[in-house]
Parts: sequence; structure tokens; C-alpha cells
Amino acid sequence: MARRTALVTGASGGIGWELAKLFARDGFDVAIVGRYPARLEELAQELEERFGVLTYVISRDLAGDDAPREVVWSLAERGAQVDVLVNGAGFTQVGPFAMAGHRRMSELMHVTMVAMTSLCRLVAPGMVERGWGRIVNVATGDVRLGSDMAVSNAARAYVLALSAALSEELKGTGVLVTALVPGPTAPEVRVHLDPPDDLTEADLASSAEVAEWGYEQVRRGKLYAVRGARWRAVALGSRVAPRATAARLARHHRPRSAR
Repeated sequence: MARRTALVTGASGGIGWELAKLFARDGFDVAIVGRYPARLEELAQELEERFGVLTYVISRDLAGDDAPREVVWSLAERGAQVDVLVNGAGFTQVGPFAMAGHRRMSELMHVTMVAMTSLCRLVAPGMVERGWGRIVNVATGDVRLGSDMAVSNAARAYVLALSAALSEELKGTGVLVTALVPGPTAPEVRVHLDPPDDLTEADLASSAEVAEWGYEQVRRGKLYAVRGARWRAVALGSRVAPRATAARLARHHRPRSAR
């Protein structure tokens, strides 16, 4: 049987970087996608030296319309198929919606929703044909609904909804879908947000810890994986609670500002 390949976007750092290591540790060849070529080359060297796997470095900004297709074509030209797709690319936009930068908002929607959807569509048929595959969608929006993160949290809701629909459609094909909601992760929270007053160091996990947890959820074939009971109640409870009520409750956990 041909060696399996995991395609990981957002691999220049954070959770994507760590998930790439875990797949390589278990013998997957790894295609790593990100915006920073030097970081990707550094990761590729580590994966090859530590685990003896093949690596494919693809430097792309997924905000571009043609980027998902270019990523998959690049792998096909090198004779690689995608057996695992990790949609780990994404970022958070913080601030009042009426004041949000339009270009940044558009990039967020393209990376976290459009590119993610396109990649799923491009690789799913091959997985179904081979009778095995894993699709992992990382919901990068903050788990707290409400003010100052409208588009980011809408993107998270989209990831959850699409993942659920794909999971249902792909039942019986050998392809499993997991939506990962990491919750507050260091150093991302420290770098990008002033955390809420009630968010302590104990609430923050490292990218490596979150990746290990998420990887285990994928191995178990879990559909919704939200790290931490506190955040699970907010992230999944908002799916059934009235939207206005969920938004009001989330104000107790809202971030103060972006740096």
C-alpha cells in the first residue's frame, strides 16, 4: 500500500506546526502549507531528520482565490495523494464590526471558510474512491460568541456546520470528519488579544498540548472536539441556545482589544 500523506495548512507555526509533527511521528508523509517559506523549510528538515518521512513544502497564501487548487495540483504533480486534510490555517479579527478593515475581513473569510471548503471539495472524492480518509477542520474563531469578534465567530459556526454536514454525507465511505475547537491557546492569546479578566494561565494550553489532544480526537473519529468543559458549553451550547441569549452570555468572556 502506498504511504499515506497528510496535508496540513497553517503549518508555519502554532497548532498546524505541531499537528504536522504528530502525523509524521506516526509515519505519514507530510505536505505543509503556509505563508512563511523559511519556517516551512525548518519544519520540513525536522520532520525528515526525526521521522524519516517525505515532506512537501508549499508556500501559499490561502486568501488567494486559486490557492487551494494550486496546493492540490502541486502535490499531484509530485505524485502525492491527500489521505488526511488538516485545515489549520486561520486567524482572528477583533474589534467592532462597523470599524473592521474590509480587506482583512475578506482575507479572514477566504482563509477560514472559502479555502477550507475548496480544499475539502478537492480531496474528498479521492478519499472516497480509496475508501479511507480524514478531514480535520480547525475552528479558529474564539469560542466566545458576542461583541468584537463577529466575523471570526461566524467563521467558527460555519466550520462546525460544514463539518457536521460532511460527516453525515460521508458515512460509510471510510472518510471521517473532525471539527477541532481548541479554546484559548498560548502563545496566540498573549500575542493577539488582551485576555478577559477571568482568563487565567490555567485556561491556556500550549500549541503542543492542544495538538496532542486534537490528534487523539481525530484518532477516535470524534466529530465535535472542543477542548475544555468551560469552552465546550459556550461553543456547542450556542448551537442550541437562542442567538441573542448566547451573545449576551458571551459578554462575560469577551476580549478587551487587539494589540
